[in-house]
Amino acid sequence: MHIHVPLKIPRWTWGLRRFVAFPKTRTIVLDHVGSSVWEMCGGEHDVEEMIARLCKQYKLNRKEAEVSLLAYLKQLAGKGLIGLAMKDPGRQRAGHST
Repeated sequence: MHIHVPLKIPRWTWGLRRFVAFPKTRTIVLDHVGSSVWEMCGGEHDVEEMIARLCKQYKLNRKEAEVSLLAYLKQLAGKGLIGLAMKDPGRQRAGHST
């Protein structure tokens, strides 16, 4: 899978753009596992679900999947490719009738 990430062109290069072509995007190539994780990063899966899916799909034990996934998510977030959100425990309880 290829991800195309828009690049920010530094302000100091604006004058040079008339003479030099700057790329508008950077392409990141993901391997099979990275592609699987990327596809789960749409906001519909929480980290626990992602870990369980990786364990099943790639025959990993839970600790291997957890450590690898968290490191990868941290790397993606550090590059600004994904955002991370905490679940709101109040919203979960509101859906349940007691």
